[in-house]
Amino acid sequence: MKILQVNYYDDLGGAARIAWLLHQGYRSLGHQSWMAAGVKLSSDPFVEQITLPPSESFLGLPLIKLAEYADKQSWKIGNRNFSGLLRRIAQPSRYLKRNQGFEDFDFPGSRLITSLPEEIPEIVHLHNLHLNYFDLTYLPELSQRFPTVMTLHDMWPLTGHCAHAMDCPRWITGCGECPQLDVYPAMNHDQTAYNWQRKKDIYAKSKLYLTGPSKWMVQTAQSSILAPAIVKARVIPNGIDLTVFRAGDKQEARELLGLPKDAAILLFVSASGIQHSSFKDYSTIQKAIEIVALKAIDRRILFIALGDTEFTEMIEDVEVRYLPHIDSTERLAKYYQAVDIYLHASKAESFGLVIAEAQACGTPVIATSIGGIPDTIKDGESGFLTKPNDAQDMADKIVLMLSSETMIESMGKNGTNFAQNNFGVEQMIQNYMKFYQEILDDRNV
Repeated sequence: MKILQVNYYDDLGGAARIAWLLHQGYRSLGHQSWMAAGVKLSSDPFVEQITLPPSESFLGLPLIKLAEYADKQSWKIGNRNFSGLLRRIAQPSRYLKRNQGFEDFDFPGSRLITSLPEEIPEIVHLHNLHLNYFDLTYLPELSQRFPTVMTLHDMWPLTGHCAHAMDCPRWITGCGECPQLDVYPAMNHDQTAYNWQRKKDIYAKSKLYLTGPSKWMVQTAQSSILAPAIVKARVIPNGIDLTVFRAGDKQEARELLGLPKDAAILLFVSASGIQHSSFKDYSTIQKAIEIVALKAIDRRILFIALGDTEFTEMIEDVEVRYLPHIDSTERLAKYYQAVDIYLHASKAESFGLVIAEAQACGTPVIATSIGGIPDTIKDGESGFLTKPNDAQDMADKIVLMLSSETMIESMGKNGTNFAQNNFGVEQMIQNYMKFYQEILDDRNV
């Protein structure tokens, strides 16, 4: 089969990681697979970068090229990517329009994606289309010419600007008067009603085969402006590398990482940052730790927050260590193996990849029941679901679990089995291949 995938990055975290695993898996099975990327980070010869938009001055193209290099090097100014500043200087009029609140679809190079591979693709598979690289107005033409699969990794295609609406219901009725313009991808001015209507008009002329990593994500799309475009929908959970994320010896992992052998250790991981992420709910975890710290637990407790600037603080007798994000999946797996409980609180979540990773490593999970998270835990068997924004509920579950080593071991084993049966990369690849074949068979009838 000939498959073309489209994403902003070819190999990074989140959606790019899923697209990359699919791409590599397809090729290993003998299929012809290519990727079209807004920014190419890898040296893979089967990944092509989408043609850059025309520059506005003689300095434009060099600055954009420098911005691509800055992306690869992850250069930052404070918490912001340096590449963004370079692109603003290179194309000031484009960024002026974005500053006014209008989503930018003016990327003519994305209309040439199907000519980038050596051969004409049989399936075009779209992943994240925001981050300013894809012309969404091309969707009707593309989906008429090619069977087009769209995987929703977040809610951006359904809203007037944000990647997740969280408690705001305005994405259902038309956006406008947006109460959360600062939510990623942030807007300085409110054009969300215009952006929402523009997307609705595009989808009305499109034909898409939809996938989402959770039942919640697919059901949300089916209740949105995207619904008229959906020919067929399928829930396909994200996959993880089970050769990396697997159960291991807890004490060996602690020794490798320099963690205390006798402490009760809790972990939270967030690639988007711990304390300042729009979609993670660290305050609920923090309050839960404060409640646990006041309980009479006769063990030293260490809480690790992985994904922030390094420092240590004390909450009563509980040590809280903030550690920087790590890129190595092998080292991340060691953290999962080393801890007793993985904690996760979110305001929005389409799936919960880190939850699947933790369970695969034999670590029970306590997580808020929101978005797609319930699909990733067997409540009461591999961990516990807690009420959103309820620190007391989370604290109660932590105390319950810490009071029983037998429960931790039993839930850990259940989690490993659950992850192995549902979240392996190979299973994800096979599920997509079956869906692709079903789509091609339907179109040939």
